[in-house]
Amino acid sequence: MFNKSKIISLSISLLLILLPCCINGAEIINVVQNGANLTITYNPMTVIFFSNELTYYGLRTDIKNHCKALYGWSPLICNLPVVPSCDGVRLYGSSGIGGINFEMTYNFNCTVVVSNTKSSIVSSSSSSTSRYYTSTTSSYGTSSLNNEDAISQREHPISIYIHWPYCSKICGYCSFNKYLDGPHVDHSRMKQSMVTELSNLIKLYYPSSPSSSSSSIQYKLKSIYFGGGTPSLATIDTLSSIVETVYQYFPTTTTNRKDLEINLELSLGVQALNDEDLKFLGRTHNTKQAIESIETCNSIFDHVSFDMIYARRGQHSVEQWRQELKQAVQLSKGHLSLYNLTFEDGTAFFKRLRKHRSNHIIKPTNDQCSLHYMAAIEETEKVGMNQYEISNFSIPGHHSQHNLNYWRGGDYIGIGPGACSRVSIFNNQQDKPEKVALKTIIHPKTWMDRVDANGHGLFEDETTTLEFKDRINELLLMGLRTKEGVSRSTFRYLSHGLDIEQVLDPIVLSRLQSIGMIVLDENGLRVTTNEAFMILDTLLLDICL
Repeated sequence: MFNKSKIISLSISLLLILLPCCINGAEIINVVQNGANLTITYNPMTVIFFSNELTYYGLRTDIKNHCKALYGWSPLICNLPVVPSCDGVRLYGSSGIGGINFEMTYNFNCTVVVSNTKSSIVSSSSSSTSRYYTSTTSSYGTSSLNNEDAISQREHPISIYIHWPYCSKICGYCSFNKYLDGPHVDHSRMKQSMVTELSNLIKLYYPSSPSSSSSSIQYKLKSIYFGGGTPSLATIDTLSSIVETVYQYFPTTTTNRKDLEINLELSLGVQALNDEDLKFLGRTHNTKQAIESIETCNSIFDHVSFDMIYARRGQHSVEQWRQELKQAVQLSKGHLSLYNLTFEDGTAFFKRLRKHRSNHIIKPTNDQCSLHYMAAIEETEKVGMNQYEISNFSIPGHHSQHNLNYWRGGDYIGIGPGACSRVSIFNNQQDKPEKVALKTIIHPKTWMDRVDANGHGLFEDETTTLEFKDRINELLLMGLRTKEGVSRSTFRYLSHGLDIEQVLDPIVLSRLQSIGMIVLDENGLRVTTNEAFMILDTLLLDICL
C-alpha cells in the first residue's frame, strides 16, 4: 500500500513537470535523506526521489538514469521554480499566459490478479526495454490483431475517466460539458465529491476488485485519464487524492515486489498553427506560444500528443492545411489527433451557422473535408506515422492506451459532472457479462448535491443494462473506427459465445466485402480503405443490427 506522501508527490508531478527546464549538465548541489524520502537538489531545480517501490517514467532519461545509477532510487517528482508559460497549467493558484490546455493520462503496465487468498502482480512487459506501454498490436492495415489486448474472461481491462468541467475560456466549437472557471469554483468540495463518487462506483460495480479476495477475475487497470474541460485547472490536492483513491481499490501487490510502471501521456489542445485560425477558433494562445509549449513538453516527456482541427472554414485551402501538417509532424513526438471541425447543437459555432450573423461561418463542403482528411493521411505517412483510428495517428508504441480501451470494448468508469461509464456485471457467470451504461448529472452544483445525498452523482433514469442489440452495435461503432477493427474474441465475449457470422447479416457482409469496404477473416471484422473510413457512418447503418 502506498503512503499518502508518495501518492501526493506523484500527482504533483503531473502539473509541475509541465514547466520549461534545462537539465543537461545539471550539477548536484545537495543530497538529503529524510526517512523514506531522498531529496537531490540540482542547479537550478530540485528533484525528489523515493525508494524503488514505484517507478515513474515521466522525467528525462538522463536524470532518471543518472540518479538511479548513483543511488538505486527512482524519480517521482520534479519541482521547478518557473512560472508556466501556458494557460491551463496552474501552480499553487497562479497561471501563466497563452491558452494551451493539457490533458493527462496515467498508463498502467501491470495486471492485478485476484485469487481466493491474495493479490499479486503480473508484469506485462518484464522482458521489454521500452519505457512505453509494450503492445503487440499489429502493423496498420494488416489482418493481425492483438488478442491479448481484447477483453476476455481471462483478463478484464478497466479505465478510469476523470472529468474536470471548468475552462478558463469557453471555445465556440466545443460540445463537451464545460463551465467557466473562476473564484466561484469550490475546489475542496469538487475534490471530495470526485473521491466519494469514485470510491462508491468501484465498490458498487466492482465488489470483487483487487482490494477484496472473493473473485478469480483478473482486472487490468489500463489508465486514469484526466479530461475536461481543462483538467490542469484542478488543484494538485484534487489530482493526488484521486490517484490515492485508485490505489486503495487497485493496489499493486501485497508482496515486497512493487514494480508498477506508470507512463504519462500528455495531450495539448493546439488546434491550429496559424494565428488567423486560432483567433477564428477562439483560442487565447498564438502560434509562437503553441510551438514553445510543444517543444517544452517534448523536452521533458517521452509521450506527447497534440490536437489539430482541419476544414475549419470554407476559405481554408488544402494547401494551407498541408503546410500546417508539415510543421505539425516535425514538432510531433510520435502522436497526433486530427479532427474535422464539427458544428454540434448547443455550441456557439452552431448558432453562428444557423442565424446568418455578420460573423457567419462558411461551412466547408463534404468534398473539401475529404481532401483535408486525405492530406492528413498522406502527410503523416511520409514521416512514418500510421493511422490507427479515424482521427489518430502515431508511430508504433505511441498509441493512446486509454482510448484504445474504449474502442476495444473495455470497461471504463466516468467520474465528475456529465461523465459516462460502461461497466460489466457478471452475475456469477464470468463468461456472460452484461454491460451497464451510466451517466452522471451534468451541472457541477447539482452533481455535488447528488453525491452528498447518494454517494454518487448518477442519473438514476439513465442507468440501464444494455440489451444484446445495443451491446453489439456499440462494439461495432467503437471498434470499426480503428484499423484493427473488432476482434473475434471480443465479439464472442460480448455476444455470449456467438460468432460474427451468427449475429450480423451475411448478405450485407458479403456485399461490403465484394466491393472492398470491409474484411472478415479469422481475426475479426475491420474496415479496409481510407475511402471506407470516410463513409464509415453509412457503412455502420448497413452493418449494425
